Amino acid sequence: MKLNINSIPNKAQEVYFEWHEENGLLIQTDRGKIKVVNHTGAQIWELIDGVKTVSEISSLLQSNFHAKIPSIHKDLVDFLDQLKSRSLIYLKEE
Repeated sequence: MKLNINSIPNKAQEVYFEWHEENGLLIQTDRGKIKVVNHTGAQIWELIDGVKTVSEISSLLQSNFHAKIPSIHKDLVDFLDQLKSRSLIYLKEE
C-alpha cells in the first residue's frame, strides 16, 4: 500500500519505544534490531496512534515547529516510508 495523506500509520505490535537521552529507540523484539531516531522522529512516533492520518500528523507537527506544511509533509512522508520499509509501521486507508 502506497503512503498518502489519508493513510493511517499504525505501530507494529512487536516494536517497543523508549527515550534515550535526546533520541528515541525503536526496538524490534522479534528481529533483534534497534533503530535510533532523532528527537523529531521520536515525536512523530509518539503521534502515530492508529487513528490520525498522515495529514493530521503533518498539521500537528506544523503547529509544533512553526514550519510550512509542504516542507514538513515531505519529511514526514520520507520518515514514514523508512519506518514502513523496516516493518516498524503498517498502513491502513481512512
